[in-house]
Amino acid sequence: MTLAVGSLPAVWLNGERATALPLPDRGIDYGDGLFETLLLRQGVPVLLDYHLQRLQTGLDRLAFPRNCLTQASDHLRHACSEMGDHQWSVLKL
Repeated sequence: MTLAVGSLPAVWLNGERATALPLPDRGIDYGDGLFETLLLRQGVPVLLDYHLQRLQTGLDRLAFPRNCLTQASDHLRHACSEMGDHQWSVLKL
């Protein structure tokens, strides 16, 4: 999960703040994976229910474990609470 704080990106990996993404990473190298890109206004995701529904559809199609959406939602809430009062931000979940 990556989110922009000011002009510098903040990186979260499995719910923990990190300084960088691990390399090599198949998801980065080949685009493998499942993600949603969310627009945040003052730390609040715009159209959150829509994004979570799309994410669940993808998780189901790829046969991810059922608790993945719950974990992702928990990480999302935590990351949003760290955003502060930035007018607009982008988060990849």
